[in-house]
Amino acid sequence: MYLKKILKPKGRIVVEFYPKDEKELELFISSFNNNGFDGFMIKKNPAQKAGQTYLLLKKR
Repeated sequence: MYLKKILKPKGRIVVEFYPKDEKELELFISSFNNNGFDGFMIKKNPAQKAGQTYLLLKKR
């Protein structure tokens, strides 16, 4: 994963994206977790399954 190469150890990144459904969201999150990142998600409208979502990630 390219982001892992360019970030310093314990580097942080914010990713904004618009998943079309819960399945796509889970795929995106698991991809970052499997590639050395920890973090959490913020949804602009938590009641909405899809829509504006932010991932706040930190490199392990």
